[in-house]
Order: sequence, then C-alpha cells, then structure tokens
Amino acid sequence: MGRSAGGLDRYLRPYAASRVLAAYASGDVDAEPPRLLVARMDDPVVPVDLLYDLDRRSRDDALVLRSVAGETTKAAETLREWIAWIVLIGTRINAFPQRCEGRLKDQGGDVAAADPRRGRHADQHRADHHPVDAARCVRDPLRGRAGRAGPPTRPPAGVRSRPPPRDSIGARVMTPGLKICGVTCEADVDACLVHGVEAIGLNLWPGSKRALTLARARALAEHARASGRAVTLVGVLVDATPAATRQAFEALGLDLVQPHGDAPIEPVAALGLPYAWVVRGTPALATLRVPTPAPAWILLDAHVPGYGGQGTTTDWAWAAAAVRALAPRPVWLAGGITPGNAARALHAVGPAGLDVASGAERPGDPRRKDAAAIAALASICKNHPAP
Repeated sequence: MGRSAGGLDRYLRPYAASRVLAAYASGDVDAEPPRLLVARMDDPVVPVDLLYDLDRRSRDDALVLRSVAGETTKAAETLREWIAWIVLIGTRINAFPQRCEGRLKDQGGDVAAADPRRGRHADQHRADHHPVDAARCVRDPLRGRAGRAGPPTRPPAGVRSRPPPRDSIGARVMTPGLKICGVTCEADVDACLVHGVEAIGLNLWPGSKRALTLARARALAEHARASGRAVTLVGVLVDATPAATRQAFEALGLDLVQPHGDAPIEPVAALGLPYAWVVRGTPALATLRVPTPAPAWILLDAHVPGYGGQGTTTDWAWAAAAVRALAPRPVWLAGGITPGNAARALHAVGPAGLDVASGAERPGDPRRKDAAAIAALASICKNHPAP
C-alpha cells in the first residue's frame, strides 16, 4: 500500500502504513494480539477500524473485523475480498439497472445477493442475462426497468447526452444517484426522465400532502414505463402491513418499496421484495442492525412529523459516520436537500445518492415539482463523483 495506486488511491488510502502506525502511536488502539489494526477510515464523528483477527484463519489469511464505536462485527473473509468489494462499489456497481459483460467463474450467491432486483424480478433478471463478471458491470442508461432491455432512446431536443466519467485507469466512475420523491403528475414524471433522474418516489401514505391512490400511482408508473427510459419506481408507505406492501408492489409493478413509520422493518424485509431501509434521526451507530434479508439501499432521513418531506436536514456529520459504518451497503441521504445545498451534502456525507421531495417543488405547491430544480439537482449529482 506504500506505492501510488493511481485511480485507486482514494480507496486504498485508509490502508496506508503511515495511518495505521499513527493510530497505534495515538494510544487509542489496543496494541495487544490477537487483533491487529490494518486500516482506519477517518471520520469526524466515529472512526471505522478494520482489524485482523489473528486467532481466526480464513482462506490462508486472517478474518477481517470491522469496529465501529466499540462494536466489532465480521467485515469479510479476507482483506483482499474487502478491498476488492470497496473498489467495486466505488467504481462499478450502482443500485440501478446495469449492462453486464462477461461471465462468472464462480456462480455463487454473493453477486446475486448484491442485486437490488431480488424477489419478484430476480428470476426475470437471470433469464434476461448470461451470468456476469461483477467486476465488469457498468451502468447502462438504456436498460429497461428491473433488468429488462428497453428500446434505445435518444435525448429530447435540447438535452445533450455525454459519456459517463472515467477515472485515471479508465474505469467508469459511479456518480451519486438522485431520487425525486412525491411525484404526483405525468408532467413531473417527464421532467425526471428528461434529466436522467434514477428513481421516482410515489407516495402511497394517505396522510401525505403528496399522497396518491393506487389507481393514480399505477397511471404514473405506466406512464414512466411507456417512455422506455431507465428509472427505478419506488413506493413509499407508512406503517403498511406486509400484505398491503406486497399488494402495492405487485399492483404498481414497483422496483422497490420504502417503508416508513414506527412498525418494525423485519416483516417487510421477510417478504423478499427489494426495499429501502429508512433510518430516521441520529441513533447511536453501534445500535444499528441491518435487517435480514439486506435492503437494496439504506436511507438516512431527519426525524420529523409526517415522515419526511418537511425540508428539515439531518445531522450531516452523523450521516457521514453512518455511511462509513454501513459500508459497503449503498447509503442514501434525505432531509432538506435543495439545489442550494446538494453539492455540500454530497461533499460532507459521501452518500450513494440524494432523496429529494420538498427541495424540488414549486414554492407553496407540494404537489408540483419545479423542472428547473430537478435539472439543477441532476446536474450536481452527475458532476460529483461518488467517494
């Protein structure tokens, strides 16, 4: 790790010997075996340490542990596996439809587990594609939803397409995603599609100012699909029963469900549908337990009445610590994001994407989006390489 790694340097920096030695010199790392510090991810709130467990062998290496706020859990079987996954997440894999090239040498379950299209769409995805080499997967803006190939499309007049950014070693660089939540009309769906928004949120909670009936949500979902453009359709529900959640997922042909509320997440996770796990407020990081089956992504949101959409930001320093603690899972940021602070949020927190509701609305009208705000947010995300 002592040599320059070119485009991979930012991913390998925490493993530099100088950082590890400095951590030991500071006196806040136990220098006694059997655990040996191998990396420290700096964080303004809580550092994340990777440690070798010298008493536990794993594939001719030592088992790798992750320590956050004194809570230690298994991170990976080997350090090489962990680094490869971090680099893969940072440069190639996104939580949206992809074009895949190549074949797997080992068709194990790990790559399938990373596919956010688990559940109803997983079999279709496998039927549509050959087994793939995950290290060669890249985002494809022309893929249809849920892994189905859509017809090639051209940008509307006045919208210029550009090649995806690449790092110094030629790999495509994953940029943060953008979800526009609380869309209520076809014109706003079109604005999202024109500007390449990755996900659209349809709010099915009757208590929301942006609430949709199932019939109206279905019409918007069908309108989005008819465009042939790649977009992830997310159903937002509050304290919905598992049966109601499944009904909405199937009736609307959703790609993802996003449960909010005070009800436990485990019954929804057990449905086997792709879902987002919402973390409200700033709970102690050591108390966070990722549900099983794992979510497609994790959403950090402010703890406000009405379950989001209030324009209130969460604690960005805490959110940055959470992103590191929950790595390599994709972690998105919500709460008070606007075109005026989106770039600062991306820089401060380093999320996989931004989730915006009120920050993309017309002043005084929570049921209509501002196309100029959507365009500005999309531009900020597309021009900000993910950390």
